[in-house]
Amino acid sequence: MSAGSDRFLGLRVLLVPLSGAPRENPSDRRRLLLPSATLAGSGISFTLASREEALEIPADIVWSQDRDYAFWLAGAGRLSSRGARLVFSFSDALGYSAWSKAHQYDAWLGKAEAVPAGHWRGLAEFLDRCCAHAVAGSAAQADMLSRLAPSLPVSVLYDAVDTEVYPAPVASRAPRTDEDGLTLFWEGCSDNLPYLLVCAEAVRMLAARAPVRVILATTEERRNEFMGTRSNRRLAETILGDAVEFHPWSMETVGGLMARADAGLAPLFEDCPFAAAKPANKAVICNWMGLPVVASPTRAYRDYVEDGVNGFLASAPDEWERAFMRILDDPSGAAAMGARGRRKAGELFSPEAAGERMFEIIRRVARAA
Repeated sequence: MSAGSDRFLGLRVLLVPLSGAPRENPSDRRRLLLPSATLAGSGISFTLASREEALEIPADIVWSQDRDYAFWLAGAGRLSSRGARLVFSFSDALGYSAWSKAHQYDAWLGKAEAVPAGHWRGLAEFLDRCCAHAVAGSAAQADMLSRLAPSLPVSVLYDAVDTEVYPAPVASRAPRTDEDGLTLFWEGCSDNLPYLLVCAEAVRMLAARAPVRVILATTEERRNEFMGTRSNRRLAETILGDAVEFHPWSMETVGGLMARADAGLAPLFEDCPFAAAKPANKAVICNWMGLPVVASPTRAYRDYVEDGVNGFLASAPDEWERAFMRILDDPSGAAAMGARGRRKAGELFSPEAAGERMFEIIRRVARAA
C-alpha cells in the first residue's frame, strides 16, 4: 500500500454498522473496525457512527452496512449536499430473511417461493439514486448487484477473520484415537441452525459406524419459529439427536470450542437464493482455526474450498458421509488439510488483506468524486 504518496490522504470516512447504532451488535461493528484498523498509517480518518449521525457528521465517504433502503433514500439529499458519497456494503443479506428457507421454512414447503420482484425494483432504485459504490460479500452477490444497477461500480470484499475471537489453533493437540470418534463443529446466528438439515442424515449414518459429536455454538432462542419451536437447543436435538453438544455462542468461548473439533461444517440450502449468495465465511473461519471443512457446493464455497486440499464439498448425504469418513480414517491427512486451510485463510482473509482491499475501494470512490 503506497499510502504515503496517495493524493487522497486526509479523507474522512464514516463507518456505519449493520444495526445502525455503534453500541449494538459487536460482531458487525468489528467487521468494519478490523480492516480499517490496519489502515492506521494511511492518513484516512475512520469514525464509527450510527446511520443518524452519518447524516450530520462531516465526511467524504459514508461506508454503511445498515441496509434500511428507505432511510438512505430519504437522507440522500442531505448526504449529497455535503459532498458525501455512500458506499453500501451488503455482506450476506441481499434477499433479507423474509425469503430465506432457513428463516421461514414453512413458507417454502412445496413451493420454494422466490423473492418478490418488487423487492428487487426497490433495491435497484436505491442503488441508482443513492450509491457511489456497492460492496458485495460474494461473487454471486456482485453479479446480482451488477444486473440490478449496470452502471454502478461493484467490488467484492470478504469479511476479515476476527483474530481476537478466533485465535491461532493449538498446535500441541493430542492425536485423535479410534475411541474418540469424530468431533464436528458448527456456529451460526439465531435463525441459521436449520442449515444442519443438509448434513443431518450423514451425521446419523456416521453415528452408526463410529462415535460422533457435533459441537454447536449459537443463540438459545430463534427469532422465527421453525418446526414448531423457537428453541435452537430443542431444534438441534430434533435434527441431530444425541450427537448434539449445544453451547450459547459468545465471543469469549467460540474459539475454544472450535479448538476441540476435528472438522468444521458449512452446510447451506442449495435451492435457496438467499443461501446461494452467502459468502464463504464459515469455511474461512474453520480453516483459520486449522480445521478442514465440509461445505455445500454453493458458488462461494466452490470458489474457496479446494476439494481434498483444505476441505471437501458435499451435496447428497452419501457425499457428506464419505467426507466425514475420510477425515475420521486419516487424521494426519485431515490435519494437513487444516494446515493448508490455515495458510489460505491467512493470506486471503486476514484483517490486513481486507484492509488492503478496503483501501483500494476507498481510493476508487475518492477518484470518482
